[in-house]
Amino acid sequence: NAGLASITDVMAVQGLSMWKKHCSRSGVRGDIEEGYFEEISNNNIGNVWRRLLSQKPLSKDTVDENLLIAAEAWAMGRAVPQDDPVYVFGSDVDAEALADEALRRWVKAFFL
Repeated sequence: NAGLASITDVMAVQGLSMWKKHCSRSGVRGDIEEGYFEEISNNNIGNVWRRLLSQKPLSKDTVDENLLIAAEAWAMGRAVPQDDPVYVFGSDVDAEALADEALRRWVKAFFL
């Protein structure tokens, strides 16, 4: 049924996105063009959705597992695998690990 979404086509999330109002690149497409988001290839969409849908309702008992699942889904959808870690300037701190920890703390502070 072209044009009709079923329950398996959507996921409810809590969040907020803001876009520039008056510019040539706005909305989600603009954010993709600016490099803030990546499109997932059609070959990966089903696997990413299935992984995301395995999350449980968010609670203090499920937050760590849900974030792990989200990270796995993110890696599945990534266009180019990231082999070499990127480090925080002037340190041996892995930038991805630091971002993951910041996200974990942010989710716990604002969603639980």
